[in-house]
Amino acid sequence: MAVLKTHISWTNTTWNPTTGCTKVSAGCNNCYAEAIFKYRKVRDFADVQCHHDRLRQVADFAPLPADDGKGVKPRMVFVNSMSDLMHEKIPDTFRDDTFDRMEATPDTIYQVLTKRRGILRRYIENRYRGRGVPPNIWLGVSVEDNQVTNRIDTLRRLKDSVGGFTAFLSVEPLIGTPYKHDYRVIEWVLIGGESGNNARPMAVEWARLARDKARGAGAGVWMKQFGTWLNNPLYQRANGPRHIDRVRQAIDAGEKLAWIVTDRKTGKPRIEGEKGGATLDGEIIHDLPPYWHDLKASLNRQLFPPA
Repeated sequence: MAVLKTHISWTNTTWNPTTGCTKVSAGCNNCYAEAIFKYRKVRDFADVQCHHDRLRQVADFAPLPADDGKGVKPRMVFVNSMSDLMHEKIPDTFRDDTFDRMEATPDTIYQVLTKRRGILRRYIENRYRGRGVPPNIWLGVSVEDNQVTNRIDTLRRLKDSVGGFTAFLSVEPLIGTPYKHDYRVIEWVLIGGESGNNARPMAVEWARLARDKARGAGAGVWMKQFGTWLNNPLYQRANGPRHIDRVRQAIDAGEKLAWIVTDRKTGKPRIEGEKGGATLDGEIIHDLPPYWHDLKASLNRQLFPPA
């Protein structure tokens, strides 16, 4: 299944050539994908399946209109929002088919995110050593706390062995201080607190530290969400009698990525936008890696050549 317009702010589209997964670290404990499976009664989430019929969906991933209405921008596709392409139950032959499709559509950016660093390194080295990773395929790892910093090291070692590529980190859900994180030679760092039932807290100091470390290393930063309003310092300083009042006060105080609307069915106020808001120290932080800008310029030159 592909969702061409997703609510995940750092991507445009989700594409799930595989579905299902199993837990590997603390970041998996409140897995949103598993919760969706249970809610929809799809099947046991641990039943990992490959969907060959979905590979052809890459034909639908055309560039998107640019935000300013001038020209186009590259479509970014999050590969396997409901699974992990590097899961041990997925055969390399299917990974080959998936990467073949990604390589065949170079005008689309594919974001491959995993927690399984060993399989990522083995597969990428075997496939791309000597020829390099295509620039439209971005490789990332999830790094939720200090216990899994070896995943970042794996990305660096991959660059040593196969050459440069856009390496990114999902520092989400950020469930502990990232003071041991080292973001050297990483292009993009996504930051976010956990959301949903039983969400674990994220101290704003952790988000600030990840932001500052990323900027110090020259990486772009994308602050996705606080996850819950209790993590948002603007909400913490509010003193309204109800939750909706405190959210409104946080918005009035400078939260720019959440808003209150009137529900058309109930007539009552409803909060929309990023979960818990996402304005960090007065900033909307939505950086993109250099290759995104390069591909955008290239697409617009192709579509709108100078007279």
